[in-house]
Amino acid sequence: MDPTPEQTRAFGDLARSLRLAKGWSQTETARQTEARLPGVRVGRQDIEHWETKHGPRTREKAEALDAALGAGGQLVAILAAGLLEDHLSHLEAQVAELHQLVLRLPGTSEDDGEADE
Repeated sequence: MDPTPEQTRAFGDLARSLRLAKGWSQTETARQTEARLPGVRVGRQDIEHWETKHGPRTREKAEALDAALGAGGQLVAILAAGLLEDHLSHLEAQVAELHQLVLRLPGTSEDDGEADE
């Protein structure tokens, strides 16, 4: 997951606020999150990193933290918005590339397909 700097801040701020509201340390938050991810290690350093530098790199970790903190999907939504923006940017680049390829086809030009006024 590659959230924007704004999404990273929003994710970290919300995660930290929810953690503090529960009275949990980062270690306890890591323990509670790890309990929701069988076979995946989550440590205090992960929670610190997610709160201050970058959200979790996987949706599963974001969902586990969200559930542990009782965020009701808010943390996942912040990161999902970043994925959607990345996907849309990628699609826009593909559309622009396809448009350029179509313009190279015989019988096509910038004016083709535009309605007469």
